[in-house]
Amino acid sequence: MSAQANTGTVLDRILDARRASVDHRKKALPETALKYGAKAATPLRDFAGALSRDGINILAELKPASPSRGVLRDPFDAVALARALEAAGAAALSILTEEEFFHGSLKNLREARKTISLPVLRKDFIFDPWQVWETRANDADSFLLIAATLGDAALSATPRFANSSSSAANSAWSPSSKFIPAPSSAARSPQTHASLA
Repeated sequence: MSAQANTGTVLDRILDARRASVDHRKKALPETALKYGAKAATPLRDFAGALSRDGINILAELKPASPSRGVLRDPFDAVALARALEAAGAAALSILTEEEFFHGSLKNLREARKTISLPVLRKDFIFDPWQVWETRANDADSFLLIAATLGDAALSATPRFANSSSSAANSAWSPSSKFIPAPSSAARSPQTHASLA
């Protein structure tokens, strides 16, 4: 599923690769299975709350590689890094899950989150509701939306989990979850996160 044939920008190549990857994964793992996984996921942690505490709140990132700099850390031990960043005072973690260009994985996200108490954001190129179900089924507490990768129609249908009002233990993406309008294109920033709570 390489995007090497595309001669556009790096972002164009990444998006082409992600679309091919998501299309392939959707054939192997239907949305129904992801919805079941989302309901069985661990309780949500308060991502927005972690970043809005008094004082300085650091969102630390676990990124194995980048298209411009290549491999950043080899070997990459997501668990050890997550523990070290939590011990250093991070308020939350952002974990890259894009495989081809950033060498990330959902496995890194799941394993790192199991060993810490911080909320975790999935950092990837999310453009399909199927990916949002996949995000929660893999225990992420939040996810990144990159406005530049979404057209106005897609961005105006920003997915957001419906959360039970009182119990984080019972919070999962409800089957009645709706897509909610996002800010107008004039008011939006290039990147925003969507909390699953």
